[in-house]
Amino acid sequence: MERVTVCKEVTFDCAHMLSGHEALCKNLHGHTYKVQVSVTNEQIAEGPSVDMVIDFKHLKEAIAKSIMDKFDHAIIFSSPEFRNEAEEDLFEWACKHHMRLFEMPRRTTAEDMSLFFRELIMQDLTGIGYTPMNISIRVYETPTSFAEV
Repeated sequence: MERVTVCKEVTFDCAHMLSGHEALCKNLHGHTYKVQVSVTNEQIAEGPSVDMVIDFKHLKEAIAKSIMDKFDHAIIFSSPEFRNEAEEDLFEWACKHHMRLFEMPRRTTAEDMSLFFRELIMQDLTGIGYTPMNISIRVYETPTSFAEV
């Protein structure tokens, strides 16, 4: 059976800062991220998703749960071991004022976000019965710059 790739794309807005970075990204700033989630597998031969790699509905739900519900219009923070005093102060302020925030288990770079998104989506899809599959993630931080895993 042939391997086929399907892709779902979403965009969201959020803010972050890169503690310890030497350039402008050390400052609080925001991006309109574009994320492309590609799933490559053989087509399903039986069940409710016959002739599909994955039901787009399931992929959309996994992306909503893993990415959109956590990151859209949030301030995202690196895990504590990567935060400097300024980012820690911002984290405390965001908590105090009940801002929408999300704490990453790593740094908030596009590279780490792509790894984290793939991990979450794989867990979600495996949890609803999909067998392990090849999932690639592209995280565009700007219209011309992306990280991919």
